[in-house]
Amino acid sequence: MNVVDALASSDDKVIAVVLNGVDDALSSHETTAMGPWGLGQIGGGCKNILTMGLRYGFTVVVTADHGHTPYWAADRKVATKGNQRYFPEAVPSTVAFDARTLHAETVYAMTSVGGFGGVARRGFHGGASLEEVVVPIAMIDTVAMDEGLPREPAWWTGEAAQDERRRAKRSEPRLEQTEVSPSEPVVSAMVPPNVMDALRDQPRQLRALEWLAMKKILSSQQLGKLIDKAPQLTQGMMRGIQSALQRARVPVPFDVDDRQEHEHVYHWKGERR
Repeated sequence: MNVVDALASSDDKVIAVVLNGVDDALSSHETTAMGPWGLGQIGGGCKNILTMGLRYGFTVVVTADHGHTPYWAADRKVATKGNQRYFPEAVPSTVAFDARTLHAETVYAMTSVGGFGGVARRGFHGGASLEEVVVPIAMIDTVAMDEGLPREPAWWTGEAAQDERRRAKRSEPRLEQTEVSPSEPVVSAMVPPNVMDALRDQPRQLRALEWLAMKKILSSQQLGKLIDKAPQLTQGMMRGIQSALQRARVPVPFDVDDRQEHEHVYHWKGERR
């Protein structure tokens, strides 16, 4: 089944596509300059895939499996041996990765842009420079103006992994971890019914709103302690609540003061001064 057919089918909820145009071009043994990039050069059908994905209601996550360092000049060659950007022994502008982390023996990865070993080509793999270790990501969705960002998946904030670790450590059921059926009341009457309905399958998120409705104002650290979640994961969960409500066209019942990078403050609306 091709990608467009898979998007049009209701059988698949997650579809992964690899478009290797950039990788193929940069891995070429040529050292001539490359022209500007466009959707046509990234991979066959890229524009059609993006268009159809959004048309059929998918959130498109665009990322790269690794980075490249481009070829700059022949005089940046630092070694005749080695696998493009990492080497079995120290050479200029490298950092050591201890044995057993990536390979059986210690390897030395380049940190400079344009440096390489072995055969020259348009681009090089395997280094530890900024463009190679930072993973770019963009989320594309049909979100109307002022509705906010698409809802972040649990794995984005680490919530899913934390839940899995908690389940593995649990030797017996504990009261504070008891799951509540979505059909049962889990929050106080202070939380609007339309919010409860929009989040009916997310009892932990509803519990966080209950605490905020009761306390009126909470920092991410305070709220995290109440729901047993790290502050940064709490921030991710609250962003998820905002996105879920915005997508359901339900007014968000709280405001966020995020002027401090590591500490957000949540205000239950109507109580902020």
